[in-house]
Amino acid sequence: MDVPSRGEEYMVQIDHSFNSSISMYIRYRYSEKDKNYPGVSNRTIQPYSQQKIQGQLRIEADEWFFRTSAEYGRYLFEDTKYRGYMFSQAIGWKPKNLPVRTDIYGSWFYTDDYAVRFRSFEKTLLYNFYSPTLSGRGFRLSAVVQCELTKRVSITLKIANI
Repeated sequence: MDVPSRGEEYMVQIDHSFNSSISMYIRYRYSEKDKNYPGVSNRTIQPYSQQKIQGQLRIEADEWFFRTSAEYGRYLFEDTKYRGYMFSQAIGWKPKNLPVRTDIYGSWFYTDDYAVRFRSFEKTLLYNFYSPTLSGRGFRLSAVVQCELTKRVSITLKIANI
């Protein structure tokens, strides 16, 4: 920003647990901020807004867990409107009698522009944070396998498409 600006952000989330194994939430986020007006050299700023709504259902059953998500986003700047949506599914398996854990994550996404991008929240390696940004049109798939050799030593393998 070339000059002082302003911004507002709001979020509302409704959580519900059906029982100890099934839960869900719906989240709405709205933000309005200023940014430099493109192509103008006299320090002009204009507001833009972003809206996102996300729903998630989580089911845990014995050694398995399932997380299904749907997300819609919208970006408005003057007369420019971009939109996008993403559907994702995560499946995890942790057998009680084996020192192994497996997580598979897949998402399908479509966005008109990078301005309405989505984040992929998937399992990753221990002490490593990586949340890929998804825009355009595509499919993201990742798998993580972790084997605990001892209480202090484990091997983790992650495979994902870019």
